Amino acid sequence: MDNVWLTLLLSVVFLTSAAEFLVRGSAGLAQRLGISRFVMGMLLLSLATALPELSIALQAMRSGQEPLALGTVVGNNIVNFGLTMGVAAMVATLVTHWRALNGLLLGLVVGSIAVIAMGWDGNISRVEGIILLAIFIAFMGWAVLASRSESADVHREMEVLAGRHNALWLDVVFVALGAVMLYFGSLWIVLKAPALGVELGLGPHVVGLLPIAIAVTLPEAIMAIAAARRGHGDLVVGHVIGSSLLNTTVVIGLLAMSSGGLMIPRGFLTFELPMAAIGACLMFPMLRGDMRITRAEGTILVITFIVWLAIELLMVTQ
Repeated sequence: MDNVWLTLLLSVVFLTSAAEFLVRGSAGLAQRLGISRFVMGMLLLSLATALPELSIALQAMRSGQEPLALGTVVGNNIVNFGLTMGVAAMVATLVTHWRALNGLLLGLVVGSIAVIAMGWDGNISRVEGIILLAIFIAFMGWAVLASRSESADVHREMEVLAGRHNALWLDVVFVALGAVMLYFGSLWIVLKAPALGVELGLGPHVVGLLPIAIAVTLPEAIMAIAAARRGHGDLVVGHVIGSSLLNTTVVIGLLAMSSGGLMIPRGFLTFELPMAAIGACLMFPMLRGDMRITRAEGTILVITFIVWLAIELLMVTQ
């Protein structure tokens, strides 16, 4: 058991570090290609923290562990809203100024409903996977265009997120190192997932849904708390909505395309996927009007997460 948990801890460290290296290197290389710092900041806000889940999911699909892949992606979305954003808002009210977040949130809800509808027959086909990718491109493209009229503060935050130029060789090293760490971090998790399931008495879906999704999300939650304390509400909310949108559309879409179809268990369609959609829907009344997520609203998100976790554990023990 010690070896399993030690490997899981090391994998999370590798994945978290890999995302940071890839963000730094790719942002520098992209700016050399003429991509604006603002657009890069927007893309990195969703891509950076979703890279571990994407890598784990693809590794799991490659090794024939589809349930693990699906569980990790859906679990990460639920944990993101309930734990990452909820706890961050409890620490400090999240004040946002980025109006395009509402559009990205709508895209997340549309994507969630599309996944449930497409998977109702038990399978998301390759063509349906392409449709999910198109949903991401459409809503992200709209957000980029709409954000041109955002306030100077929002533009400044996105540009800071994109980082500054490094030497070319350093950008290349960052990307190469990040790619290697991402590969091995996700590979170790996938290899140890069956043993972890045996230790905890959990099936593959639940292993991805609970221990792996929570473990991978914890570093993101810690960073979100730090950002909330510094008053960067746009970054916290943007990260959760953006990465969840990418998970729901791009990651699930790629899984369906790479395997020729992704099997969706009935339980995921009737409980886990709707729970992920509910987390997104809760954001609409919270962001409406004053564009704030208060401590009380953060508490609601955390309580929702705890209730979901309790139900999952109850179902496992039955």
